[in-house]
Amino acid sequence: MTQNSNAKAKAKANAKAKDKAKTKTKSKAKAKTNAKANAKAKAKAKSKAKAKAKAKSMALALVLALTLALALALALALEF
Repeated sequence: MTQNSNAKAKAKANAKAKDKAKTKTKSKAKAKTNAKANAKAKAKAKSKAKAKAKAKSMALALVLALTLALALALALALEF
């Protein structure tokens, strides 16, 4: 009887250990997937910020060019 209960306890412990290992593997895989997703999101945000900065820079350059053109036109108009 004791031998049988020992075998049952051992089998139960083995099953529990297997389940724990499986859960650990799943957790690692999930963590890896989350890390990849986070890296992708970070790269996308960085790219978006870079594009926004470039657009802002271009707008500023356009305003500067238009201001210079207007100043030049005004100077020419006052000359004649």
